[in-house]
Amino acid sequence: MAVSSACHFSGNRAAMYALRRLAVRHSRFFEQLYLYLERVMVSLDPVFQRIGYERLERPFALTESVLKGLLFDCKMCGQCVLSSTGMSCPMNCPKNLRNGPCSGVRAGGFCEVKPDMMCVWVDALEGAARMKHGQIKISVVQPPVDGALRGSSAWLRVAREKALEKRREAPPPDPGKFAIARTFPQARAVEPASAPLAVEPQAALHGQAARELPRANAVAAHAAALPESMEADRATPFQRLMPYDPIVHAPPVPPPGYKSASGLEHTLRKGWFAVTAELNPPDSADPGDVLAAAEPLKNVVDAINATDASGANCHMSSMGISSILSRAGLGVVLQISCRDRNRIAIQGDVLGAAAMGVSNVLCLTGDGVAVGDQPGAKPVFDFDCMSLLRTLRAMRDERKFLSGRRITTPPRVFLGAAENPCIPPYELRADRLGKKVDAGADFIQTNYIFDIGMFERFMARVRDLGLHERVFILAGVGPLPSPKQARWLRTHVPGIHIPDSLIRRLEGAASPADEGKKICIELIRQIREIRGVAGVHVMAYRREHLVGEIIEESGILKERIAAREAERSR
Repeated sequence: MAVSSACHFSGNRAAMYALRRLAVRHSRFFEQLYLYLERVMVSLDPVFQRIGYERLERPFALTESVLKGLLFDCKMCGQCVLSSTGMSCPMNCPKNLRNGPCSGVRAGGFCEVKPDMMCVWVDALEGAARMKHGQIKISVVQPPVDGALRGSSAWLRVAREKALEKRREAPPPDPGKFAIARTFPQARAVEPASAPLAVEPQAALHGQAARELPRANAVAAHAAALPESMEADRATPFQRLMPYDPIVHAPPVPPPGYKSASGLEHTLRKGWFAVTAELNPPDSADPGDVLAAAEPLKNVVDAINATDASGANCHMSSMGISSILSRAGLGVVLQISCRDRNRIAIQGDVLGAAAMGVSNVLCLTGDGVAVGDQPGAKPVFDFDCMSLLRTLRAMRDERKFLSGRRITTPPRVFLGAAENPCIPPYELRADRLGKKVDAGADFIQTNYIFDIGMFERFMARVRDLGLHERVFILAGVGPLPSPKQARWLRTHVPGIHIPDSLIRRLEGAASPADEGKKICIELIRQIREIRGVAGVHVMAYRREHLVGEIIEESGILKERIAAREAERSR
């Protein structure tokens, strides 16, 4: 009986999946059907008002759930964006991504978390290409889902707001909703359901607590900047921060025209070729372990990435590592994964990080929990990387939380994101990068680049879009220790592309580890010559001692050293 039930369930899921992909193939038809349905429902507004939207909510939600569930495998988030996602429901993504595919798409376009399923966003891009306005709408940054609207009717909500616009009436005010709509204005324009404005009927709220009204807060004056806070270290060509203790020192203030007091931002805006590297986080509560891991990196990079449970494995937190490194006077990039915390926690974490002297934040969606060593953990994915970028940009530039509440002293942070040029859909990776730049990314760190030809094609498209003039791009590199490790990475880590020619070269070497280092140096030199690349991000997992040798032997710092010598001689 159990086997029969399981087979029946599996068969139902397969049928739903087939219908879901059928909707994508006929996305143009459904686009027209949605527009017709919207016009009909707006025309029925006088009738709906007499009956009462409150009474109509439940029957409409039930009808919508059945029809959209059958056609699109709809999850009834209450903020339907099907017209902006090629008729492929983004809530079917195991990470609930609302703004495009992650960096873990497998070969053939299959999902990182569910390898037997096509990536929801690969389907979405295919569907958008068939729609009249699909390509425009899919490029718009969507806000995170409002959990209070789950199970409610998006159709009825859109019809009600469109009818209000037609009657030139303002929706009933809801400060929190207006704040989100202002933060994501394009999403609101192309897909009203993505950022609704009106106070919801109680039947649609499912017990939502009343939102706190914005408060008028006094704006705290910035303290004076740290004296010589970005003083040049005489022993190296890198900018050095002074050790920062928030109890003793005044908060660092960005120089005029800068977004942060970050040494990394300083280097990039000077036009120097930047270097960042990742620190292997310890499985320990001893701060000495962090400082020991940072020791081989501190004189050879502009900033050290504090990873946030990378690979969905638990280590010391990125926040803890960032605090230790900041107090030691080292530039740090705080990585934030959307996998483990909701929007309330993340916004609070960024304020706390800025208070501890952190000036760089890298926004990541995060690997699925299934790839880590605790696959039973509950994933959050309240944000994706793009909605997180847009939210942090509003916190920094507009001094407000996503709720609209004022921030007295904003976090002065240099915002980054990741991109992977070497996974499908290849031809649209640069376009997705553009979406991250629109969301607020100031710099980009890519995944490993082992295929220069593929990366050059990506950068050609980046230049065609003019993105190299809007964002600083740091290419990811790293030494391969052996052909066995290279094959393992290519097979088991989604998003890693290693050409066969490199693996054969490692196999034929007398010392594969030395050959892997040599390949990394060659790749850095080739990357340095590609127009639009602003630096490299070195990932040498548990081989941090090699980073200094790789950077020095690559010769990429000669221009910076010469410039520093000229400055000192004046």
